[in-house]
Amino acid sequence: MKDQKKKVKSYKMRYPAMNMAATGRNIKKIMSLRGLKVKDVQAFLGFENPQSIYHWLKGKSLPTLDHLYALSELFRISVDEIICGDRNFDPEAAKASAARAFHYYCRFDNSTDFKLQVQ
Repeated sequence: MKDQKKKVKSYKMRYPAMNMAATGRNIKKIMSLRGLKVKDVQAFLGFENPQSIYHWLKGKSLPTLDHLYALSELFRISVDEIICGDRNFDPEAAKASAARAFHYYCRFDNSTDFKLQVQ
């Protein structure tokens, strides 16, 4: 018998990516809607100079995760609302999926006496 090699399909995994230019435009739009200037953001983040902020607005770089978190607090929105990318995310589908997983788990764990609270 000849050794037959199984053909394994290799799929190139494509993960979502952030769009620096679109995120920069979004930050600029949010700042405008909130009546904030670069100097306001600079003071809030404690930057000595505004160069990093201008780089974000021009799409040359992205804020760090810490800075995104701080910006979300300043803008009073979630981090997801600041970031722009090519992710195809449906929050309602995610909630439904989490609920299904929870109820599936509860079938096997009789000690669970709490209910899933979906926000």
